[in-house]
Amino acid sequence: MKSTENRTLKFLNVKSLQKMLFSLLFLGNSAFAEQQFIDIGYTPGNSSLTESINFGVYGLHENKPMYMNFNIGLTPSDYIDSTSTYGTASDIKQVPLSINIGRTFSIVPDSAKMPIYKSIHSYLGIGYASLSGVAKYTSSGTDLGYYNYPSKDKSGLNLNGGLIFVFNTFGLNIGVNSFTKSAYLNIGMLVD
Repeated sequence: MKSTENRTLKFLNVKSLQKMLFSLLFLGNSAFAEQQFIDIGYTPGNSSLTESINFGVYGLHENKPMYMNFNIGLTPSDYIDSTSTYGTASDIKQVPLSINIGRTFSIVPDSAKMPIYKSIHSYLGIGYASLSGVAKYTSSGTDLGYYNYPSKDKSGLNLNGGLIFVFNTFGLNIGVNSFTKSAYLNIGMLVD
């Protein structure tokens, strides 16, 4: 039976997503109390990965230079959380998930008074990442939807890094994840 939802988050239920957001908002307020950069972004899918949502909180003050970010892959709209027992697999993709923590570094501080941007920061961290395989199945020309494809599942250590360009009213975050071999561009804001 096909899912009635347009989008589902594979291996991540609503309660665990709520816990992560709670951690970012409430634990983040004490960990990053002096100057925070909060961002969100969308990474389109490609031939090997599904599309994903990215978000994070970055402490930019030198006294609390910590960050935490997430990359959560979206399953295809016709995904069925099961392993297919018939049909032919095609369009094999992987659904990414990564959770990272690390340190931020000021490259160009606020005091530099640059005309175009307010400051530039870099970040480098480590985390956990996984790729969960899904494949589209067909039988006698009929599309059966996407099912789990366990032979493409893998997980491990992820290195994460990037640059944050802070302007007066917003900021841009350009980052990479080593495990998924993917880059992202997020937009965010500075919260004092």
